[in-house]
Amino acid sequence: MSRQLAAVASAILGLAVAVAMVAVALAAHPSAAAASAAPAPSWMVKGQDYLAWDPSVVVDGKRIHYPSIGLEECSQGTKPCPSKQRITLPSFTWRLCGRWGTHVYGLSDDTQCSALANRTLVFEAYPRLQEAINDGLFSKLKMDKALFDLETWKYSDGESAHPCKWIKAALHLAHQHHINLMITLGGGVARCYKCMTMAASDGAFKVSVQSQGSLTLAVFKARVRDALKAVGNKTSLLIVGLGTNTPSVHSVSLLRAEYGWARSLGLDQFWLNANNWQGSNKCTKSEGGRGCPQIGVKFLASP
Repeated sequence: MSRQLAAVASAILGLAVAVAMVAVALAAHPSAAAASAAPAPSWMVKGQDYLAWDPSVVVDGKRIHYPSIGLEECSQGTKPCPSKQRITLPSFTWRLCGRWGTHVYGLSDDTQCSALANRTLVFEAYPRLQEAINDGLFSKLKMDKALFDLETWKYSDGESAHPCKWIKAALHLAHQHHINLMITLGGGVARCYKCMTMAASDGAFKVSVQSQGSLTLAVFKARVRDALKAVGNKTSLLIVGLGTNTPSVHSVSLLRAEYGWARSLGLDQFWLNANNWQGSNKCTKSEGGRGCPQIGVKFLASP
C-alpha cells in the first residue's frame, strides 16, 4: 500500500473511532431534550403546609399562637421569605384537607375541603371515613380521593395496634363507594412493610412511604427501597415523602439529592412536607419561619 493510501486509511480509522466515542458519550449523557421527555412528577401537600396557618394552644390559662405562612405565600415573597421572591409552584395533584364546614374528619389537617382544587380528604381513623361518606362529603363535593394516615398517635384512636385490620377495612369501605384510597403509615408503624404489601394487594390507589423524616441520604434510600420492595416494585404505586424539617431542619441540597435518587429509580410521585411543628419548631426566619417554607420553595423552583 502506498504511503498516500495508508494515510487515507489511517484517517478513516481515526474518524470511525471518534464517531464511536461520541456515540458512547451521548448514550451516557442524554441530551436535555431526551431528559425533558421524562414524565413530570406528581406532588402531594397538606393544606396547612401549603396555606398560612395559625394553630394555638392554651398553656397555664394563656393562649399561645404558632403562625406559619406556608409554601404558597412564601413563594410570593411574604415575610420572612425574600420580599422580591416570585416563584410559581407546581400544580399539586393532591391537596390534603380535613374539614368540611364545621365538621372535622381529618384531625391532622385543619383545612377546608370545599375551598381547594384537587382536594383529597385525609383521615386518621376508620370511623371518620365512614362519617365523611355518610355526611355526603364525597358525593356533594364530587371528591373521589382520600388518604388514610394511620399512625401511633391519638388521632388514630388506637387503630395502629392492628394496622393491617384497619387498612383492609378502610380499603373495603372505600371501594364500596368508588373512592380511590391512598395509604400511609407513620410513627411506630411507619415501617410496617407487611401493611404496605397488604395495601397494594388489596387495591390501594397509592401507598406513601413516610421517608421525609430521614436526616441522611443513606437512611432515605433504605426506607424507600424497602417500601418499593413491599409494593412489588411498582413505581407507579409509591408516593415518596420529602420534608423541609422534622423538626430538625433539612437542607435544600439534601432534598435535591433525595429527589434525584428517587427519580433515577423511576419514581415520580412525591409528598412535600413543611410541617409547622408549633412549639417544637427549629426553623429560622431565613428558612421562612415555622415549617421552613423557604427551603421547600427553593427546592421546588429547581429540584
